[in-house]
Amino acid sequence: MTNANTNPQTTSSELSSTSSQEPAHSTHSGAQAGEAPEKLEQSILIIDDDAGIVDLMSMIATDLKFKPVVAPTALQGIQMAKALIPDLIFLDIRMPDMDGFQVCRQLRTLSETRNIPVLMITAQTDIDSKVRGLELGADDYLTKPFFPREVAARVRALLRRSRTTRFEVDDLSPLELGNLKVDPQAHLATLGTQSLNLTQTEQKILLRLLRNMNEVLEKRLFLKDVWGATNVTVRTIDTHVANLRRKLRGWTHAIETIHGVGYIVRSGSLADTPLASSGSDF
Repeated sequence: MTNANTNPQTTSSELSSTSSQEPAHSTHSGAQAGEAPEKLEQSILIIDDDAGIVDLMSMIATDLKFKPVVAPTALQGIQMAKALIPDLIFLDIRMPDMDGFQVCRQLRTLSETRNIPVLMITAQTDIDSKVRGLELGADDYLTKPFFPREVAARVRALLRRSRTTRFEVDDLSPLELGNLKVDPQAHLATLGTQSLNLTQTEQKILLRLLRNMNEVLEKRLFLKDVWGATNVTVRTIDTHVANLRRKLRGWTHAIETIHGVGYIVRSGSLADTPLASSGSDF
């Protein structure tokens, strides 16, 4: 049997080689629980209180070039998912404070986390549990014990699917708000009779705001959706929004800054909201 717990320095090739053996188990935790990265980077959130599974999933995440972040309780997992917006979540069903089904339901109701791929991990092999997890919004369901190479393959498949559909599926229909019209399929935007020369990034930001009208969107969420979880800084979104605002001068509405949080576009016009703080670029 493969012993991932006997050698904390297990290499990527050693992990891959376990596919021809029995599933690996580990008790060494390779990620600190409850700590989110200070800067944005590609990450996988592991919501699990089993040190052995946490260690194994952390090694798999690292092998795939993702930073593993651990939440040992369900409540911490939900909070960290909102703050971090990871690329993918490993979610154990049996948690001490709340079961994984409830966690999945909450993740799917929050705007920040509803589109994050969730891979449920459980020892329950009955079909009812699998169906319940998938119906609540889990993207895949993995039963223990499992092979590291199988987990890695499932993660790659989920990430490909997530990145392919993040914008293309939902953002093709034309939008209109006040004197602004946006046709994402034709990549055309007009303000009154004036044609706007928006960059692809500016159009993605604008579409995200218009399709989530009256909802404050955090900067971290923008960065994940627009740039695909790269190491760009939060300041990057400020610069693009500033450029977008300059091009939208004369719009009957505005991109408002919610300081320390993010941005919002409200359905009411500027005439209806005279106190809207939209004048600052940042």
